[in-house]
Amino acid sequence: MKILELCAGAGLGGGALAKALESIGIKCELILTDICGSLLNIAKAWVPHEIRGKVNVFKLDARNVYSLKDLIDEVDIILMYGYSTPHIKPRDMLPVLAGSAMTLADNGLLIIHECDCIWEFITRGFERVSPGTVTENKALLNLRLGYDPIEGTIKVAVVDIFAKNKPAIMELHYWYLSVLLTLFEIFFKEVNFIPLSEIDLFALY
Repeated sequence: MKILELCAGAGLGGGALAKALESIGIKCELILTDICGSLLNIAKAWVPHEIRGKVNVFKLDARNVYSLKDLIDEVDIILMYGYSTPHIKPRDMLPVLAGSAMTLADNGLLIIHECDCIWEFITRGFERVSPGTVTENKALLNLRLGYDPIEGTIKVAVVDIFAKNKPAIMELHYWYLSVLLTLFEIFFKEVNFIPLSEIDLFALY
């Protein structure tokens, strides 16, 4: 089974999926892609030691997923794990989905790990400053700087209050789950939403 992970980062999602499938006797080939080379270097360092199948790594913007087709042929599963969709603007989601549909085999699956951020904002409110990851070595704050109504993105600065580094500036789009599902229906024969509460994670082992 050939698995392609988009926005893979350090490869946690793809590595875990391939390892779970191998544990039930399914041979896997894993292709990890991300726009960030430093994160892919982390993936290169650990994923090949965790799974038996072949691992390929490509630096790639998810909008250009179809450009891989000549290199990897069709894939059985495309995975986007870890709530990556806020990094994809509305106008950029169409090439991601279209390219994924053309890269998948006829009976292939696109699996996206997602949450409905809008519901979070409705129930909790939209805070201009919100806490991020806090460990012994870092404490992150997310600062909302502004909104672009044309792109539909919110500019966010991520600041580590313990470090002297410049803040990381990101432009994020928070998706309605219903909108994503509607877009998927344009490109895929069947679309399902499965809440994590209904998945028996241990059934894979």
